[in-house]
Amino acid sequence: QSVFVVSPVVPSTTIVVAPPSPTLTVGASSVVSLTINNTGSGAVTGPLTLTISVPAGMTATQLPPGWTVVGTTPGPGGSTILV
Repeated sequence: QSVFVVSPVVPSTTIVVAPPSPTLTVGASSVVSLTINNTGSGAVTGPLTLTISVPAGMTATQLPPGWTVVGTTPGPGGSTILV
């Protein structure tokens, strides 16, 4: 007698954000590297959403091709940027 086991096909996405280099300073540029992995058994479909909080007086510029800023919410300690 044969037994068939069907495993679900699901994505498993992780996003790792590296510390800014050089350290964030108002008026200077820094680079923040993102590593996005899918270790699941299925493809990721649809857009990924990432929320970044930056200190007061700073903004996110020069996003990679295909990335867009969806919204920015200013706060007392800085801004939250949805990309």
